[in-house]
This record gives sequence, structure tokens and C-alpha cells, in this order.
Amino acid sequence: MERFNRRFSVIAVVMFVLLVIYSLSGYLTDVKQSAITVSNEHTSIAYKALEDPLHQFSPQIAHENFLEKPYQPLNSTLIGLSDSVYWYEIKLENYMGKTRALAVLVDNPMIDQIEVYSVEDNYKLIAQLGDKRISNSPELMAFPSVNVTLKSGESKTLFFRSQSTGPQAAFFAIYETPDFEQHKAIVYIIMGCFIGSVILMCLYNVILYLGSKEKLYLLYVGYISAFCIALSAVHGFLGYIVPSALIDFFASNIISLNFAVASFALLFGLNFLGFEQERDRLVTRVATQVSKVLLICAAVSILVPEKLSAPIFFIGQMCMYFFVLYFVYVKSRERTRWVNFYLVSWLPLFIGAAVAPLLLFGAIEYSMLANFALILGVIFEMTFISMGLAERIRTYEKERLYQATHDNVFGFANISLLNDSFKYLTDVLHPVKFSLVVVRINKYAPIVPYVPANKLKTLIHQFVNDIQQHFSEQVELHPINPGSSFEYVMMVRDGVFGFLVTNTDQNVLNRAIKNFAQRQPMTYLVDKLSINFNCCISAVPHQKHITSTNDLVTNALQEIEVALSNGRNYGMFNAESHLSVQRKVQLASDLNSAIETNQFYLAHQPQVDLSTNQVVGSEVLIRWQHKEFGFVSPEEFIKIAEQTGMINKISKWVFDTSCKHLTKMIDLGYTEHKISVNISVHDVLDDNFIWYLMSTINDNKLSADKFILELTETAFVDDMPKFRTNILHLKELGFGLAIDDFGTGYSSLIYVSKHPFDEIKIDREFVFFLTQSETDEAIVSTTITMAKNLGIKVVAEGIENQETGDMLKKMGCDIVQGYHYSKPLKFEEFIDWVSAEYKSA
Repeated sequence: MERFNRRFSVIAVVMFVLLVIYSLSGYLTDVKQSAITVSNEHTSIAYKALEDPLHQFSPQIAHENFLEKPYQPLNSTLIGLSDSVYWYEIKLENYMGKTRALAVLVDNPMIDQIEVYSVEDNYKLIAQLGDKRISNSPELMAFPSVNVTLKSGESKTLFFRSQSTGPQAAFFAIYETPDFEQHKAIVYIIMGCFIGSVILMCLYNVILYLGSKEKLYLLYVGYISAFCIALSAVHGFLGYIVPSALIDFFASNIISLNFAVASFALLFGLNFLGFEQERDRLVTRVATQVSKVLLICAAVSILVPEKLSAPIFFIGQMCMYFFVLYFVYVKSRERTRWVNFYLVSWLPLFIGAAVAPLLLFGAIEYSMLANFALILGVIFEMTFISMGLAERIRTYEKERLYQATHDNVFGFANISLLNDSFKYLTDVLHPVKFSLVVVRINKYAPIVPYVPANKLKTLIHQFVNDIQQHFSEQVELHPINPGSSFEYVMMVRDGVFGFLVTNTDQNVLNRAIKNFAQRQPMTYLVDKLSINFNCCISAVPHQKHITSTNDLVTNALQEIEVALSNGRNYGMFNAESHLSVQRKVQLASDLNSAIETNQFYLAHQPQVDLSTNQVVGSEVLIRWQHKEFGFVSPEEFIKIAEQTGMINKISKWVFDTSCKHLTKMIDLGYTEHKISVNISVHDVLDDNFIWYLMSTINDNKLSADKFILELTETAFVDDMPKFRTNILHLKELGFGLAIDDFGTGYSSLIYVSKHPFDEIKIDREFVFFLTQSETDEAIVSTTITMAKNLGIKVVAEGIENQETGDMLKKMGCDIVQGYHYSKPLKFEEFIDWVSAEYKSA
């Protein structure tokens, strides 16, 4: 129906424009018929033409030369481009029995100078016409003519001297005065329509440009403005549209204006048909260069005579026509929707533009319709280009709307259409119950590089189709993108898809998502490559407190994370998990501000040398007193920091604060005290972090050997070469290196032996029941013995009583820490504790 309406509109406009042109051509034909073109029983017209190549003839000499030439049919001598001066003799005789007022029109306002002499008045100069005579009135410049009054039986002979650097052809039309006034009225109508249309189109396109910022519209303004000035100069109407000071400039540079028109037309075609967005195409590159050459020619032709620049322009015009036709051909094959308007608009323009040179060189007979063919073609062209621009805007708006509401790779609906469905379900179909089901492909990103782009689209479409089919068999789906091949699905992000289910029964939803989860993995074959999709799925029933689709999607994605952390591949959203996830989200968002608002502080837990029973150092432990949740365990927020990329910033804060604390301790006399600082693998792999450590030490006038960097095992990565390089760099700088929580993670003594660690810390899990567990005793004893053989110190943490300390001392453990000695203390409390309990060695 839409296509029918569009075609009907086009046909209606075409018929209207054709009717207007037919009516105008009828008027022009009537005006032509009213002109006296041949001798008849009322009037005798005698016509001669004479060339003066050396510009030497006076009217008298011209008269002598005319005597030798025979009379010719009116306007039979057509002259193209030449430097010669031309003389024309027109002899009029009145056979009517009354006085007649006639007007002799030189219908070529482009001629620079026309001098009219009356032979009977002793060659008196009776008129000076032409576009160089800017002192003449605008009407006389538009209609260069002389009035002749003939009594009954009287004859008069006029000599016209014509000189021009441009087209020399002088077409004469002889009218009775009333008919001449009718002729002028028709021409005013045509030029008024033309100039008025150009002004409206310029305003229209400027408004479009201001709204869209697309240079296409400015190019069209330049195109039709240059066309308007050029054609106004051709038809003598410059005086009506430009200041008198510019008339001579534009009138003298018609070819330059035509070059500009051709350049703007080419650039407009490139942009209008979308080639400008395809810069790599050969035709785009070549056409762009040709448009630049045409602009250069426009500038150069100002300095070159028209007889030289005009032939070059006709060649450039042919090139422009070639590209325009080729543009249309290419875009027609690509089925660009507005190309039809562009094609239709150029057809009359082609015809009108071809008429001018054909008329100039005598290939077609002079007539007013031929004279105004190009203007009529331009009016027709502007009509259809305006329709094309409107269609282009409509199409682009439709495309932009599609892009705003769909994924541009797979074509699935995005969250915008989910918003529409959400509003429809909550506002229109209220109180209908519905839920959002989200399916996420696990490790989607690593799979993508192995599948070609075109095959990936087919693969994902097949995958989504299988999901749709699965759920449609168990629950009722609500369409998100009606009319689409995948009307029930929306794409949350890469590898994540959502579906609306008109049900909130948790038993029904749980059964549907559990059945889907049990189908994992979903296997597909792509070019003999077997692709396994393992998915995690969650369902979120809509509740009153959920006011937006963002809440639904966020809850669904959070539930997927909760399910995965619990070792499952499906989950049903509930209030308890929601609170847990909300806490995690809030902690993640508050991490950054916690540093700035001093919510963090460092606690020191003393480290005691078992051989001397003296405090030799302390481990600094970060603590967070959250403004809402109170004390937050490091095990909780450190993991969040690693996942959100904040761990590096926290590590820097810890080290900076440790340096300040150590400086104070040295000032108090504890010069041998060492501080153990926890860092992550993320920190070790960051070259900037290592630079930061040295910069901070230097700023505080400390040495690296006062610090033990304890490497936690929460985030080991695969880049072992860089890890080893940076570990060695830290060792060379003087830092002590320890591996924390030894035995609970990735580490082993073999691993430790391949890296320059100075210490290992035996995890509290092996120490806590050391006096009661033979297994823990064997593990700890073996670890200490092997570490001693490797020359590595052993630090044990979690000592709760003296008996455990004594046992570790017998095993050869070097350093211990735990609640038996002291719990972690704030720095001020730690200083007091050290002063009261132990003295520096």
C-alpha cells in the first residue's frame, strides 16, 4: 500500500508538472505565432547579415557592403563563437492603411554590445543595448529592443552592430507593440517561476542543512544558485536578482558559472545517491577529482575568452553527464529507492541543456520554446529533486529508526523495542503478567574469530531460532519486533538475548529455563567446524517495583552471575539474590569514592622472629568501614576490585600509605622494621605500577629492601614471560618477594623455585589445627624443610596459641603472626603496642 501511495504521488506530480509545461509551451507558441517572422500582406521584412572580422566598418561602409549581398530569410545567419563584429540589416515596410507601432527584439541578451542605427536618419545611433550596458533599465537588458513607428506605406531600415566575447547569435523577433507586451508578460511569468522556485528551494535546503548538517543540501543550494545566476544572465534578468555592480562580472563569466554548475551537480549526485559514503569505490574517487577539475576550470575561465573556454566546457559537461548516467545505472541495480526521482529529474535537464548549443550552432530552428527549454527543464528538475530529497529524508529516517531499534549486524531488536513492549504490557495490557528471560552464550567472544562474518550471522540466527522454538513450546512468548523473522527476540549485547514471556509463575518459568539449561551444549556445524554453545539462562518476573526494562535486564544479567558463581547454568531471580547482587553493585560503584573520602584504613599485624622473639615487621591489611554496610571484608571487596579494574588503584593507595607509616616508624627509632604489602598479579604485570613503587619510595626517601611484596593468588594470568620479567625487575630493585597463602592455590615449591621469591607464607588453614592434625603437621613440616633447602624463609600466619608457635619453632619456621601475638591494629594502636610489648633490637 505504501509503495502504491508513493507511485500515485509521483504520477500526480509528473502530470501536474507536464500540465504546467504544456500550458507554458502553449503560451510560448502563441507568442511565437504573434511575432512577425516573414513578409506578408501587411508587412515586408528584409534581412541581411554581414561579418566585420577586423572591426573596421562604420554604418556607411556597412551599408556599401550590404548593397552587394542578397536578402536572406530572417534569422537564417546563425553565428556561434567569434571575435568578429556582425552587422545586420532589417528593412521594415508597412502595407496597412494605418500607422503601426512595432518592436524589434534582439532575442539574445548575452550579446555584450548592440548598437542600432537608423539609415533614414543619416545613420543616427538610436539605441545602445547588450549586457555591457548596465546603465540600461533591467527591462531593457532583459528585452533588448527598439521601437519602430511606421506610417501607412512607410519603410524604415535599421542597422544592428553586434559585438560580443560570448555567443554571437542574434535572433530577431518583430512584434506589434501589444503582442510584444504579451511576450514580455509570458517571459516574466517563466522567469518569475524559475527564480522564485530557486529561492524557495534554497531556503528549503538551508533549513534541511541546519537540521541535519549534511553537506548534500548546501551542495544543492550551490548548484541551483549557480544555475539561477547563469540562466538569469543568459535571459537578461541579472538586473532583477543581483546588484548592478555584479551584473557585468556575471554576464562576462557565463562559462565560469556553467563550470560551477557542472561541478556542484556532480558533487550533489555523489552525495544524493550515497557514493560519498563509499569513498573506496573507483567511480567515487574519479568523479570527485573531475568535480575538482571543473571548479578549477571555473576559476581559470574567468581569465580566458569564452571562445576558448566554451568548447572545454562542453567537454566537461559531457563528462558530467556520463557520470550522472553511470550513477543512476549503478544505484538502479542496487535498488536505491530515490534514484528514480533523480533519473526523472535529469531527463528534461538533459534535453534542455542540449537545446542551447544546438540552437546556438543552428542545428535546430530558433523558437521561444527552444530558447526557454533549459529553464523549463530546471523547473521540472527541481520539482523532482525536491521529491527525491523528501523521499531520501524519509528513507534515511526509516533507516535511522531501524538502526536505533535493531542490532546492525544480526538485525535483532534491541532494548529500544523492548522498551516499547514493556510500556505496552504495563500501560495498555495492564494488569497482564510477564517475565523477561535472558540467555547468554558463555565465552562468546573467543568463538567469534573462528567463524567468518557471513557464517556467524547464519549461525546466530539458527541458534536464536532454536531458542524461540524451545520456549514457544513451553510458554507463551510476547512479540518484541512484530513482523520480523525473529519477532520474539531482542539482543541485549553480543552473545546475550532476551525474550518476553507472558507468565510469572515461577514453577512454569523454572521448568522452562531448566529444560533449556539441560540441553547444553548446543552444537552447530560451520564449514566442518563444530561449534559448541554453552549458555547460562535466567528469568526475571515483572514486579511492581520494577519500573523500567533496564531494571529487568540488569536483574537478569545479575542473576546469571549469581548462578555461575554457584556452579549452575540457570537461575530464577528472587529478592534474596537481588539484595546480594545489589550489595555487590553498590560496593563496586563506591570503591573509587572510598579512597577519596578516607573510608579505607591500614591495619598492621605484627610479625615475630621465632629465633629472637622480637617484632621484625608487620603485614599491612586494608580495611573498609563502609558508610552504609559498616565493616566490609577484604575477601569481598578485593575480588570486586579485581573484577572492576580498581585493584591497581587500591594497591597504589596501600603502598603510598605504607610508605608514610614506615617513615613515621623510622622517625620513632624502628629503623629495622619491614612492612609486608599485598599486591596482585595485575599489579606485577603493570609496568606503570612498578614505576609507581620506585617513585613513591624515592619521594619518601626510603629503600626498597624495607618492603616485602606479598603476591596474592587470586588472579593468575597466562602471560608468564612478562610476569617473570617484572618479578626479576622488582627483585633487582631491592624489594623482598613473598608468595601469600602458600598451598591453597596455584603455587607449589616447584613453582616457587622458578621465581626469585624470598619468602613463602603458609596459609592459616594448615596452621589453625596444626597441633591436632597429623596431616597438617606433615604438610607444614615438609614445606618448611623443602623451603629451607631452597634458601627461602617461611612465614606462618594464623597462630592462635603458644603451643602452635612452639611447634612451628621446632620445625624451623622463621617468622609467625596471628592473634596469639596481636590482632591487626590501626597504625596508632600498633605503635603503642610495639612500644609496650617489644623493643627494637
